[in-house]
Amino acid sequence: MLGELARELVRQGHEVTVLTARWETNWAAEERVDDVEIVRLPFRQIRFWGTWRFMRAMKRWLIEHGRQF
Repeated sequence: MLGELARELVRQGHEVTVLTARWETNWAAEERVDDVEIVRLPFRQIRFWGTWRFMRAMKRWLIEHGRQF
């Protein structure tokens, strides 16, 4: 569903970046699929602690890149 939304936004002329968790360490940290930029932030599957670290990584990424949007 998110993929369909992202592709439709690209089709309408928007630049799309999907910010998500890097569930598997062998997944690329960044890649481009169908003109959609995918950024995967580190995530450890440890209850609460993993989520907290992911949210901090997301905050950091948004502070560093937020002015681009």
